[in-house]
Amino acid sequence: MSSAVKKLPPPAPPKQRSSAHPSAWTHPSHKAPTVPLKPLQGVTKTRGDAGKAGHGRECIFVTRKTALGALMGRCRSLVVDEGYTSLTLYALGPAISHALLLLHALLDLLPYPKGEKGMWYEIRTGSVECVDEVDKMKDGQTDDNNAVEKEDAWLNDVGSVEANVPERATRVKSSIEITIHIAPRPASKSLSTSKERKKKNRPSKKTRLARWNRLKEEERLREEEEEEEEEEEEEEEEEEELEEVEGDEEAAINA
Repeated sequence: MSSAVKKLPPPAPPKQRSSAHPSAWTHPSHKAPTVPLKPLQGVTKTRGDAGKAGHGRECIFVTRKTALGALMGRCRSLVVDEGYTSLTLYALGPAISHALLLLHALLDLLPYPKGEKGMWYEIRTGSVECVDEVDKMKDGQTDDNNAVEKEDAWLNDVGSVEANVPERATRVKSSIEITIHIAPRPASKSLSTSKERKKKNRPSKKTRLARWNRLKEEERLREEEEEEEEEEEEEEEEEEELEEVEGDEEAAINA
């Protein structure tokens, strides 16, 4: 049994709430208006593989169909010519290696320093469920039977002919989202705590020895106080015993 598989477009990532374009701060929603497409006369309005409707121009969908040089040129024009401060690369499955190549190529191509005060990036990985339409062929059907069916395709509209409903199968593909920032990295709490921990160095040998001597002296004084308390308790017990003996002797004499 053979089957024909039709791959449906995978789901797009969630849309960004704000844009990285400098003009986005002048709008109340912090979103830069996208420039409408202006196709030539007689040409349908289409979008390339690197962009999708509803997403900003800084969100680039990396596929193996688009050459690496074209993606590099587009990213460079977005940052250098248009002034975007961040780019988002999104790729699925085999295109992940293409996106990583594009990332390291842009780090060398863009005229900005690398590091926390220049260009830095974040990588997020995940998985996406993709849906395929599987049209299963009948048992014992061969290529000759397929050719006969193609010849008799004009008879499909005659009478009541029920078409086979394709089955849908899901598969999981790995995804990656790379965000390139061209701006100083904001200070986080983890970095501040690490700096505070670095300031607390180990005390010197002299300080440790003095602390050890102080602890030993405190322990010796504590032991002496405990011994004195024990001696005082013993003396009190002896005095009480003597008083009891003297009281018994006086009672015996009086009797």
